[in-house]
Amino acid sequence: MTTIEQNLAPEVLEKVRASLMVTDKVNIITNSNPKAAETLSEEVNVDSFFGTTTKEQAQEFKPEDVHKKDQEVMLALQECDALTNQAAQFQEEFVVRGNLALYKLLSDIYSFTLKVRLSEYHHHIIVAMKSALKDRDIKVQENTSETMIIVKYIVGCDRKRASNYARILEIATKENLAAKDLVDYISRRGGIGQIYVTEQESAAKQLGEKSQEKRLGVFREMLVCKEWESTIDFAYDGKPHLHSDEDDCKRSDFTFFMARYDRSKGTYRILHAHNFGEKFENQIIRFMTKGVKASLETLEANLRAYCQKLIDTQKVPEVIANIWRKGRLQLTANQHAKPIDIAQG
Repeated sequence: MTTIEQNLAPEVLEKVRASLMVTDKVNIITNSNPKAAETLSEEVNVDSFFGTTTKEQAQEFKPEDVHKKDQEVMLALQECDALTNQAAQFQEEFVVRGNLALYKLLSDIYSFTLKVRLSEYHHHIIVAMKSALKDRDIKVQENTSETMIIVKYIVGCDRKRASNYARILEIATKENLAAKDLVDYISRRGGIGQIYVTEQESAAKQLGEKSQEKRLGVFREMLVCKEWESTIDFAYDGKPHLHSDEDDCKRSDFTFFMARYDRSKGTYRILHAHNFGEKFENQIIRFMTKGVKASLETLEANLRAYCQKLIDTQKVPEVIANIWRKGRLQLTANQHAKPIDIAQG
């Protein structure tokens, strides 16, 4: 095996040897502190920054020592490769197979759960299980689901494990899965942990959608209430054009008039009346209110305050006022309503 020195050209080898000789004689003296320079008499060992080998030890190195280090490095890498294979084997034999075994267990529990639900003795089985769990000092509440009761009976007092298993089975029930399809379903969705994440995101999305629906309902009520404040009314002989199915048009709250502005007279000329249906009204209201950032609680407080104002100023009939008093005005909140003009967004 050739050494590094044997591979160097003669002139390069001489330069390397010369630089090594100079390195051994370096004294570093700083001019910033003359007194410190006078007391500095020891050589600075720059080799200490690159390893624990001293210069004296380096002088004793032989080419075969380099070969020994190469062998040590090779052996270290071989040992690491063996550990890598061992880790891969563990992943395959214990993690992957273990997960599949867990999925199969969940599938069997799910199958048993469905069997119990379909049994004519379903109620008696659940009562017997609850009694057995209480005898084992495993807590069961009145609102504990039947799925959780069965899972607790099988896995015992490990609450976290029982909760995780029951959650998967409830998702399977919601997805209307057959027991034989559960293993593939869990694997396809990335495992139990990933299913939890996806379900949490889905739940958050549903909550967000519900909140948006509530906001839309509040905006719609505000517009409906503005009817009592309006000072413009007119008779229209024509019938509104219907632009949706009959049921959707019946659910609508508004009629839209298409008009042209007459600049010479400063008046509007009505062209048509249109009923677009509730769904399209929702789109229009969303567009009108897209700039409103107020929370749902603030919007609801505004609606209550607006209704109270219409009652106080006697803009609404007493029958409407009584309906509001028995309904939304009973839910008086402590928030101070800040006026919001949804027409301007």
